[in-house]
Amino acid sequence: MNKLYVKRLIKKKNIEVFDISMPSHHNFVLDNGTIAHNCSHSTAYAITAYACMFLRHHYPLEWWASLATNAEEKEISGKFWPHLKPYFASPDINLSTDEMVIDYKNEKIRAKLGVIRGLGDKTADPIIAGRPYTDINDFVQKNVATNALTRKLIHVGVLDSLFPPKLSFLEKLKMFEDCLQVRLFKEKVANAAAEGRKSRLLQPKEGVLPEEYLNLHPLTDAAMKKSVLPSLAVGLFDLGSKYSKRLDTKARFLSMKSSKGYPTMFVTGEFLLVMAESDGNALDKDLYVSACGYVNEISEFSYSNNTKKALKLRIDFDGISIGESVLWPDYDTGELIYDREIKKGSIVTVFFRKKMGRKEMNIQEIVLESAPKKKKLTSDKKEDKVEE
Repeated sequence: MNKLYVKRLIKKKNIEVFDISMPSHHNFVLDNGTIAHNCSHSTAYAITAYACMFLRHHYPLEWWASLATNAEEKEISGKFWPHLKPYFASPDINLSTDEMVIDYKNEKIRAKLGVIRGLGDKTADPIIAGRPYTDINDFVQKNVATNALTRKLIHVGVLDSLFPPKLSFLEKLKMFEDCLQVRLFKEKVANAAAEGRKSRLLQPKEGVLPEEYLNLHPLTDAAMKKSVLPSLAVGLFDLGSKYSKRLDTKARFLSMKSSKGYPTMFVTGEFLLVMAESDGNALDKDLYVSACGYVNEISEFSYSNNTKKALKLRIDFDGISIGESVLWPDYDTGELIYDREIKKGSIVTVFFRKKMGRKEMNIQEIVLESAPKKKKLTSDKKEDKVEE
């Protein structure tokens, strides 16, 4: 048993603080012979855990708002999303800041602008500085965002409060394009007047809807939204059950057809998570299911002395993450078989196998439903100039 040594005594605001030292073990003997235990770390963790549980239970909005404010977008859309989902409201152009803000009126946590991909501080600062915005025309006339970014914000609902209620996405986009032409008309008239000449334009042109937003397949539309706002709930289960390439319309239950022609039960992200976390002991045979998800990460890796390759993915299933999943090479040929068009940002239907009596759950097949758009070489500024 060890002796406890006091190295020095420090006084801070009339409180005596002891700097103690003990060799190796955490148990020590007091002068009266009593065996004592150093429980400082356990006590500190217990107090912290109790405080966190108290706040999370009694003040869930404040708790999750604070946690999400200090979390990266990757953590929010993956690790924390199942817990945040009931309280989460998408970003709003007039309400969101660089922190998660509590909207007590609606009992929701208003997402910070930082969860929008491509909206960094330099882009967000002029938008925040121009607030409040009374309507979409006010937003356009203040000219605080590029046209391409504005279309993306309209698409994911960030500008919904600037439009009349119950408008479709294309109706909102048309209003923006019309307002944009009004602003460009005013600018050209003002430039002409400054140069001492008369503008040939008598009235604004009519706004034209960009082709990239027309006749979108529902799964492509969902992929475009997720690429801008990864935490946005787009209803992948419902979309997959209607529009998947592998939808088995002849089956008696909702299912997808594997490449070998087997009907495979189509499940939600919640069901998939329960299945992934189970130890498999309740199964009397291997279980095969399929689910629709959004690819957050994808990469090949080598194993077996670099003689074989496999594919690892992290996929968002309607806001549910089951961690890292692996597609192994074909058992007979050793070849890694999957569509090379599948990239980060794709929407896919994944066929899983849960082994009886095992926690392991592997990908059997992965089907591309919608690939991400190829990036244009032109910047937003150049695009705006062309439009004008």
